[in-house]
Amino acid sequence: MNRYVLLIVIMLIGCGGEEGGTLTVKDNSTPPSIFLTDIKTYDDIERYNGEEVVIEGIFDHIGGTNGVLKMDSGLVIYIPNFDTYKRGDDWFKYVGKRVRAGGMLSIYLNNLEYFQKPCLIIKSFSQAE
Repeated sequence: MNRYVLLIVIMLIGCGGEEGGTLTVKDNSTPPSIFLTDIKTYDDIERYNGEEVVIEGIFDHIGGTNGVLKMDSGLVIYIPNFDTYKRGDDWFKYVGKRVRAGGMLSIYLNNLEYFQKPCLIIKSFSQAE
């Protein structure tokens, strides 16, 4: 039931951005359980919409605000409001490095023209080893 309530809240807020509000969850008490490794197309990723996942790839950013994670397959996952999530950390040190990010994957919850999908509502982040 709580998952549906959270999904409705996110749908109302959008995936973040300046106009849509900010939703960043810093609760690491429930680690994501699905580690996405063999995803090759956006059709493959669609079945994980709304699921807690872990994604690994090369980190970048858009405008010093939103994170971008490029998977080995070339697919790009956007992390809205990454600067808010990593507030107080020099998170630019991760740009160009392999990282692992976990959270709720969303491929439908964005209607902001300037922001791409799919996106990850981030809960965990670390440099991959």
